[in-house]
Amino acid sequence: MKQHNEQESYNRDVGFDMYILYDASNREQYICIAYPGAATSAAVWSIYKLSYNANSGVVKRRYAGASDSFTNIADNAATLNYLDI
Repeated sequence: MKQHNEQESYNRDVGFDMYILYDASNREQYICIAYPGAATSAAVWSIYKLSYNANSGVVKRRYAGASDSFTNIADNAATLNYLDI
């Protein structure tokens, strides 16, 4: 049963494990998502990088290799190429 003003939504991250790496300001920078139990050394992660603006917080989400596919290695998040999709 829905509550007043509650909207149904789809969240791709539900049911996945999340591995997060932080920047020097302790903000989330790299978000890695995989099926539960995946090793961070396995090529089974979807990874995106958050970019920040001093005034408004997160301003951009870019994906490793310009794809949200589950083919990246979380341990390599900082060395991957991030582009818009």
